[in-house]
Formats: sequence, structure tokens, C-alpha cells
Amino acid sequence: MTVQSLSDPWDLFLGQEQFELADFIYRCNQMSSGDIDELLGLWNVLLPDGAEPPFASHHHLHSLIDDIQHGDVKWQSMTATYKSGPQSQDDPTWMMKKWDIWFRDPCELLRNQLANRDFDGETDYAPRQVFNASDKRVYSDFMTGSWVWDEVVCIDFCFELNFMGFDMANRTSSQKIWVPMVRCLFQSSLAATR
Repeated sequence: MTVQSLSDPWDLFLGQEQFELADFIYRCNQMSSGDIDELLGLWNVLLPDGAEPPFASHHHLHSLIDDIQHGDVKWQSMTATYKSGPQSQDDPTWMMKKWDIWFRDPCELLRNQLANRDFDGETDYAPRQVFNASDKRVYSDFMTGSWVWDEVVCIDFCFELNFMGFDMANRTSSQKIWVPMVRCLFQSSLAATR
């Protein structure tokens, strides 16, 4: 599935304001359905006669969000059961049940994420070590963690950053960043070839 550019960026919504309100309620605030209905009821009382709140109910808001097709990846399902030899009545009940598993194709999700301009410049492709002014390691996300750093094997490890325009001796920022450069391989790939 390819992500298509929309001629109207607000598509199903009445405009930017309604879209941003939906984004605030649903994504930023993660408001419950009951709280959405209460907010809309209070909003309705404050409006002049004949005016309507931006959404009729939480059902209306959720249906608008569900109808967004921009980069949508369809849900799929499968049924799974536990199988490990003969089962007895002493086994836990979860081992005897059939389980519905719902998922989206991870490859399609990744394609859509990489094609989405909102993520442009927001993805870290290489691990990094970040240090504060006191040379203490700063951990802020997955790519600054020890595990991911340790998994990377680099042939040209942290070559002269001055070559790239970084002056580490006379840094002016409160942080210095060491990034493994050039020809990095994952240890698991190397282990497979040993």
C-alpha cells in the first residue's frame, strides 16, 4: 500500500480546528469516551442557540478517526492454540483455549511510517552515546541505551569528529555526542558467519 497525498489535509474534518481538537482529545489527552461526552455536553450548553459542538458524541469523534484512510494498514486475524504434547485436565485453562490474535502487517506499517513526512528527520538510524557537561552518560531513548550501542560493531569507530566539523575539545554545547560512523555491522550478523 502506498501513502497518498491528500488534496485537503483535513479530509473528513470540518477544518484544521476540528482536526486539532480531535488530535488533542484522542492522542494528546487520551480522553475516555465518557469524558468526551461530558465535555461535549458542557460545550453544547455554552454555545448560542442553534450552534452545535464540534462533535455530536464520542461515537462521532471515533468514527471520524476510524474513517481516516491515509496510510491505513488493514487489521488481520488468526487463531492460535498451545500445542506441546498431550494435554491433561491439570493443565492451565489458557493452554486449552483457542486465542484470537489481531495484528497489522509490520512491513506495511514500516513502509507507511517511513513514507510519512511527519517522521522526516525524527528517526535515529544509528545508536549514539550522549554525555552531559559533566561527562556523565545521558539515556533518553532506545538509541542512546547501552544494549543497542553494545550490539554495534564498527570498523571505523568514532573517527575524528573534527573532520565532520565538530570541535570536541572546545565544545560550546552542554552535551557531546559520539556516533559510530561508517561500515557498522550488527554482532548477530557477524556471529552467523563465524
